Amino acid sequence: MSKYTKAMLKARARREELKKIDRQVRQLRQRYGLNRRSHLKALPKTEALSALDQICRTAAEAKVQQILEAEVDDHLGRKKYKRNPDQEHQGYRNGHGPERTIATRCGPVKITPPKLRDLQQPFKSQLVARRQRQTKGVDDFLPALYLAGLSLGDFELFLRELLGDGACLSSSSIARLKASWEEEYRIWVKRPLRPAYAYVWADGIYLRLGSAQDRLAVLVVLGVNEDGTKELLAVEPGYRESSANWQSVFRSLRERGVKEIRLVIGDGCLGLWNAVEEYYWAAAQQLCWRHKMENILAKLPERLQDEAKAALRAIWHSSSRARAKERISAFACRYHAYERAVETLVENQDRLLAYYDFPKAHWPSLRTTNPIESTFAPVRTRLNKTKRLHSLFGGLALVQQLLLIRQPRLRRIVAYRRVASVLAGERYQDGLAMDRRSKNSKNERVA
Repeated sequence: MSKYTKAMLKARARREELKKIDRQVRQLRQRYGLNRRSHLKALPKTEALSALDQICRTAAEAKVQQILEAEVDDHLGRKKYKRNPDQEHQGYRNGHGPERTIATRCGPVKITPPKLRDLQQPFKSQLVARRQRQTKGVDDFLPALYLAGLSLGDFELFLRELLGDGACLSSSSIARLKASWEEEYRIWVKRPLRPAYAYVWADGIYLRLGSAQDRLAVLVVLGVNEDGTKELLAVEPGYRESSANWQSVFRSLRERGVKEIRLVIGDGCLGLWNAVEEYYWAAAQQLCWRHKMENILAKLPERLQDEAKAALRAIWHSSSRARAKERISAFACRYHAYERAVETLVENQDRLLAYYDFPKAHWPSLRTTNPIESTFAPVRTRLNKTKRLHSLFGGLALVQQLLLIRQPRLRRIVAYRRVASVLAGERYQDGLAMDRRSKNSKNERVA
């Protein structure tokens, strides 16, 4: 049998198989009543729009056209079909130009711009600029969508129907937008800062850049000013949160006017603490309890982790430093067989208990790096959509824009009025001001 005959027989068998499958599908559809005919017809685009949308768009187009005609009347000094012989000649109407669609936040609006001739002064509309294709609202809308996670290839696909065919939704417009963000970052990173901040959280977020295997870090610093407001202080590039990069960050803070920091909160990165000791040696240092708990629990067997976690939580919820140290000693005695876990806790207890020297109402914010970690959530969501960035500078600008959008939503620290006393140098012990504690002890002795 020839190859041609074999191919023909194979193709015939395939057609018979497809016919059999099609026959089975028709039987199933008939069995479940899926073959019934419907009297509904697909509506064209104009009819598919709701009546309310049609009314709004028609009214908007009529109003815009009316304003344009009024601007022409004002420029010529007379209404349509009227003459003013006493006035100097200003020009003539010359019909209308081709219909133009302008993309707005409310949808596409079609207008026919009026044409003029023999003008002594050129006509310039205050409502619709020459060659305008979209409003400023759309210009602000596109970067917000990009920051929220819409990729470049999705703009034309999803927004063309919403904004109309006239919308400038090409990837080049987003590229220009990113370039403007980079210029804003250059200015933002050198802006002057306040002279003193009560609390500062420092942490890093990692980016995948180009084809590089290593992840580059973006070092972020968030501070609390005298009003109790959380303020984004620095967003700078780094590599694995090294000591040299953190020193660059805190040197920049010093050069931009930050003279004093009362407390720095961070994870166990040695590079961070080396930089703090070099540039803000008077600042107290607080380790993040959540990071430290994870490190300690990782050094314990899984069967002991639940009860050890409860014991660690009891330590950092203690009402006083003395009580916390007692519980640390009890933890060390209970888990003495696991030296690495015990050493991790005991050797860092001074940094873990630094928050006792500050107002008690501030403790929940000072014990962990959660205030800065919460700002990273939308950044990580957006970076997961991006997968990999092409340039570090573009990544820095993107992270900075996302964090700045998040900043106004950050709540002021609880009991923010006490931040001023912290900056004024008032001393606290176990969460109470020293002068208040001394008054309470005198009252107890008198009683």
